[in-house]
Amino acid sequence: MDKSGKKIDILVSLDDEHVGRIESISKRLRDEGMSVAELLESSGLITGSAAADVLPSLKKVPGVAAVELDQQFTVGPRDA
Repeated sequence: MDKSGKKIDILVSLDDEHVGRIESISKRLRDEGMSVAELLESSGLITGSAAADVLPSLKKVPGVAAVELDQQFTVGPRDA
């Protein structure tokens, strides 16, 4: 885990030929240190969190196309 021990929210996308193996890939991501929150099977996405220092190993899991920070956006009130 990183020095602060803080996990960051991430979004893992699978390549097209591995979308059908989302369950086994999510298990491998867990084994590498990711806390899996949700499997979005139809789009080949896995959401969750992980320490920054394990991101390189997540990117090496077969079938993973990308590991990105899950950006959270908030919209202020209309009159702001």
